[in-house]
Amino acid sequence: MAQIISILLLAAVAVVALKVALVLLLLAGLIFRTRETLALIIVLGALALLREYPVASMVVAGAATLLAFMKVGDRKDATKLPDKPDS
Repeated sequence: MAQIISILLLAAVAVVALKVALVLLLLAGLIFRTRETLALIIVLGALALLREYPVASMVVAGAATLLAFMKVGDRKDATKLPDKPDS
């Protein structure tokens, strides 16, 4: 019986250690690579939204995709890169 309790306790400690490590990684990411970390948080939030409200999140994702395509379509020549950079 004591072995089962110790295994469960060890598993709980491991879960807490993983949660603390994840929080510290996110905090370090916000300090050193803010842009990428915020993008990761947004993607994870979108995945959570998709799991909870699939229809509403598909509408939001579709609207965001449509806006992105419209923004690219506003450029005069979106397929060619400039010959030399502006300096």
